[in-house]
Amino acid sequence: MRKILFSIIIGMISLIILPSSSIAITKDPILQSIDSQLTEGNHYYRTDSVKLLDFKDLYLEVYSADGKTTTTEKIKVLFIQYQETRDTLFHFEKGDIFYYNLDKGVLLSPDMVGSNEEIKSFIDKHEENIKKHITTGSFILLFSLIVLCVFIIPLAAAIFHRNYPSSNT
Repeated sequence: MRKILFSIIIGMISLIILPSSSIAITKDPILQSIDSQLTEGNHYYRTDSVKLLDFKDLYLEVYSADGKTTTTEKIKVLFIQYQETRDTLFHFEKGDIFYYNLDKGVLLSPDMVGSNEEIKSFIDKHEENIKKHITTGSFILLFSLIVLCVFIIPLAAAIFHRNYPSSNT
């Protein structure tokens, strides 16, 4: 009976692990372009940490590089989240909004994209999540270091200082 139960458990685990390891991971070209832009422009960016949280496809006016002409093109407005690492100890998560031109396959800067009510509502929806915040593990590490410096080290110094004989005897 135990051998049968053990075989069933091993079989279930192998069904879960083996197919997931053989799946080829293909990355979306939109996320690849965001990843490369963040790698070039942000020194603290942790490579391949981009997560797409929300998006919206819209037809918007796109300004040319010189700013004189506009064309209406299909744009994907993306809300993404990525990680930044400082001193290999402290990790931050930051949200940001990107604009991707689906017709030309390139990222656009925010000043190249016209605005309308749909974009404003999309930005307002994610306004609170655009801020950078420290991850839980890094916060616990930082808090532990502060407690160590403020309480533990002075307390240890006071305890060990009492054990030494005074020089006034």
